[in-house]
Amino acid sequence: MGIVYDYIHKFTTVHGKPSFDIPEMRFVKSALAVVDTTHETYMVEEVIDEAVDGAFVKYIGNGSVKPLDFLSGTAGHLAQFLSFAQHVQYVKTKGLAFIGDFQGK
Repeated sequence: MGIVYDYIHKFTTVHGKPSFDIPEMRFVKSALAVVDTTHETYMVEEVIDEAVDGAFVKYIGNGSVKPLDFLSGTAGHLAQFLSFAQHVQYVKTKGLAFIGDFQGK
C-alpha cells in the first residue's frame, strides 16, 4: 500500500486534494514461520478481532478484479479505492505485483 499512498501524495502535491476522502488502509501483519526440524512452513498473520475491530468485509474476491457488486455506501467507497490500489500496484511494479483478494474491517 506504500506504493499507492506515495502515488497519491505525489499526485495531490501537484493537482491538489480531491473532493472526497482518501481511505487509510493497510495490509495485515504477516510472516512465514519455518519449523527448524521438519522445515514445514506456515504463514502466520495478525488476527482481526471483529469484537474490537468491527465487522469483517470482503471487498474484492480472488476470482475477479472488480469490487463485489453488493457493496454500497462506505464499503462501496472502500472497494472502489482498493480497485484503484490494484491498478496502481500493477502499473507501478510493471506487472510484477497484483493483490487479488482484498478484505478487512
